[in-house]
Amino acid sequence: MRTCIKHIVYFCCWSLLVPIALVLSGFITSGPVLEELLKKLKQFHSERPQEKIYLHLDKPFYAAGDNVWFKAYLVDATLHQLDSQSRVVYVDLIDDTKSIFGHQMLYADGGISSGDFQLPDTLPEGRYAIRAYTNYMKNFGEDFFFTREFSVFNALRANPASDTTLFKADSLELEFYPEGGNFVACGFNRLGFKALGPDGRGINVEGIVYDEKEQVVASFKSQHAGMGMVQINPVAGKIYHARITKPYRVNKVYPLPSVQPKGYIMQADAVNGGVKVIVFTNADKPASGDATVNVIVQSRGLAYFAQQGTIRNNAFFTVIKRSQLPEGISQITIFDSEGRPVAERLIHVSHNERIKLQIKTDSVVYGKRKQVTVMIDAAYQNQAPASGHFSVSVYDEGLLKQPESYPMSIENYLSLTSDLKGYIEDPGYYFKDSLQETKKNLDLLMMVQGWRRFTWSDVLRENRPPLMYRHERGIPISGRVLKIGGKQPPAESILKVMTMNGSVVRLKPDSTGRFYTDSLLFLDSMNLVFQTENRKGKKQPYKFSLDPVNPFYPTNYQTTFFQSFDASGYLDQQADEKLVQNLSKVKVLAETKITAKREPDPRLINPNGPGGRVVDVQKDLGGGVGYASINQMLFARVAGLNFINGSWMIRGAGVGFAVNGILSPPDYVNMISPTDVDLIEVLFNSVQFAGMHVISITLRSGASISVEPIGINQAKYRGFYQAREFYSPRYDVKDNRHQLEDKRTTLHWEPIVITDENGRAAVTFFTADVASRYRILIEGITPDGYPGTGTGTFEVR
Repeated sequence: MRTCIKHIVYFCCWSLLVPIALVLSGFITSGPVLEELLKKLKQFHSERPQEKIYLHLDKPFYAAGDNVWFKAYLVDATLHQLDSQSRVVYVDLIDDTKSIFGHQMLYADGGISSGDFQLPDTLPEGRYAIRAYTNYMKNFGEDFFFTREFSVFNALRANPASDTTLFKADSLELEFYPEGGNFVACGFNRLGFKALGPDGRGINVEGIVYDEKEQVVASFKSQHAGMGMVQINPVAGKIYHARITKPYRVNKVYPLPSVQPKGYIMQADAVNGGVKVIVFTNADKPASGDATVNVIVQSRGLAYFAQQGTIRNNAFFTVIKRSQLPEGISQITIFDSEGRPVAERLIHVSHNERIKLQIKTDSVVYGKRKQVTVMIDAAYQNQAPASGHFSVSVYDEGLLKQPESYPMSIENYLSLTSDLKGYIEDPGYYFKDSLQETKKNLDLLMMVQGWRRFTWSDVLRENRPPLMYRHERGIPISGRVLKIGGKQPPAESILKVMTMNGSVVRLKPDSTGRFYTDSLLFLDSMNLVFQTENRKGKKQPYKFSLDPVNPFYPTNYQTTFFQSFDASGYLDQQADEKLVQNLSKVKVLAETKITAKREPDPRLINPNGPGGRVVDVQKDLGGGVGYASINQMLFARVAGLNFINGSWMIRGAGVGFAVNGILSPPDYVNMISPTDVDLIEVLFNSVQFAGMHVISITLRSGASISVEPIGINQAKYRGFYQAREFYSPRYDVKDNRHQLEDKRTTLHWEPIVITDENGRAAVTFFTADVASRYRILIEGITPDGYPGTGTGTFEVR
């Protein structure tokens, strides 16, 4: 043991005196083990690329009944570019019982999408979370999802637990994290630690570490958000524990990790322009002579530094230039001579790779109901203009003061929190300045919140399990086709999926009868027609089943404790705003004269009368005699009907078909003889057919074609959510709604703002009737992966 300590002291002192270039010159920078590790990492990353999502919310907290407006940014997880393979984003609302009470499916064209939720009026006060993910992200677990917490207030349904913080000294949590991952009996080990209060937030503590004989080994004191570091020289076979003495004495005993008699420890420290990595070991040397180690530094699946070196005097060190590493979190892993990972450490590097957003308004003070113009200038750090995608929110800062000192932003999320597990308190703190204290606290976070998107155990596995969830490019539709009366799938069957506007997708189920497509795109919901055929294209009445539509992905996310603060002013104004919104929906009905009502034709599909034109074929068209096909009849008698680019349209809008009240594909309708038709009814926004435009065909009694098409199945399928339009009044035009008082708390929300080739964009809106100070928050990203956040303010008097 003393020999090991002696070698460590000798090495540390010697390394400070000898020039780094001289030390590195004796190391081998490549080798078969290192090359094989890099090969496996490259293969793993190419097979399993990852994605990230960020949501920009319109304001920092909400009241029950509020609208939550959000913009989604979907990027690849490596370079943060807007070119992710997925196009479908799921967004959930989660309460403090881990229940999902809101769910949306959005289409992210080019990585960009937007949506909204209306919070229930009955929602109790508390802490809630919004999460976003793609289907592909499910392969790696919920830790990879975007999750953001927010508070909700409700004057009528307050949560009693929010009124007082239930605190007991023994409820404090304290965890120790050896640097490099190992607590080894080989000299002084550095351990990071973090103390948490019952609210899930860091709490600064002091304490003492004891051995099993209650002998004092070390003392510790946190330096930021409950985090700190302690040095201990452990002895093999001993057991260590800690007790908290301040801010109050805690009876609870906190165990330290078990001591390993042999192994590797690693230390990483900042030096001028780089990171010095030192490895100490008391592991047995191989029979071949000096032991070698391999160092790989990777970030989000890409290797940026690799070196092989030799252990001398039980130690090895190297220096990694920060300029070699990317923006954000990098993972330093030490491998032994056989390629086994033996120590690991996270570090953070900042190159200030973000765009600068300048926000200016055409005035600093405005009157009520006056137009505001916000001018945006986006530029890279080298002053070159930046064209990118942004979202803009403007809210009443007087009522909606940000409860967090340094909140989450797209900048600190992509650079930091997206690659760390668990709740990160005040993530913006670590980017507020370049002071050494801030950098030191950020490094502590790397030690105590250490988690990585890529684990080497997964990379080195020979037989990795296949991925269960695929990238989705459109609405996912899946199911199974089987023979009638059996469990066997029909051989080489064909399935046609048809929309009511004439779009057709042909699928070939696999050997088990399973089928899948994600090539359809539509909003809200649509009735789809599924037609089963044999290998020759003849319709067959196969057994057909669909998988559940967009099932919820369960959550294990636990929101942090709800810390109430005074939001009474906001609640009062939100109640007034909601009252005005309800009044604006009231319409004065014009005086009407009641007259006798004609009984509708019993043959009509619409019980309240025709939605459009009605053609009585038997009465008005001589029973259809003289028409070569039903298509000829439809073109002749249905005004505005066209067949364009493979789709049926009426005056530019898609239209479907129904036969005797059953939605049917166009090719089936084309098989109907004109003389078999009794009535043609044009329905616009039909209630019976989920709001579709439909041409309803009623067959005469004794028609030659079957009313039940062979192999035809129907299902109403959920499409993409279409975000509501944010109401932003224009007071420069006449509108009866302007007579009502305007008390909006979110003054403006604009999810789609694109800066031009000069990096410029402008947003205009009108102030309301509330004199206050308003905050402008702009977030976004360039297509090449540079995020940006900007803020501004103005006053209304």
